[in-house]
Amino acid sequence: MLKELQVLKELKVLRELQMLAEPRCRVVGCMRDGSPAPQ
Repeated sequence: MLKELQVLKELKVLRELQMLAEPRCRVVGCMRDGSPAPQ
């Protein structure tokens, strides 16, 4: 149970980080998941 909560919390943090990275990604041109786009 505790483990599940931990995972959910990590997912939430990851999603928030992703949202923060979105505008920068749009400028740099990386994929939706935040990884660098293939050149």
